[in-house]
Amino acid sequence: MDDTTRYKIEGIVTDLDNLIRELKTLSSSISNDFQGLGEGRCSSSIESMASEYECIKNQLSEIN
Repeated sequence: MDDTTRYKIEGIVTDLDNLIRELKTLSSSISNDFQGLGEGRCSSSIESMASEYECIKNQLSEIN
């Protein structure tokens, strides 16, 4: 793999890390701030999305 491709993959992994962190923060905020309004289901969906991005990030990290 050339350096340009490696650099792009590293950038994507960094962006995914930031996105995962933001999704987890959002999920936590929803759980705490919106109790009784379906927050459990919404929070769970966001956590699931974060987990999927985590898997993608891990796969990209293995390539690099």
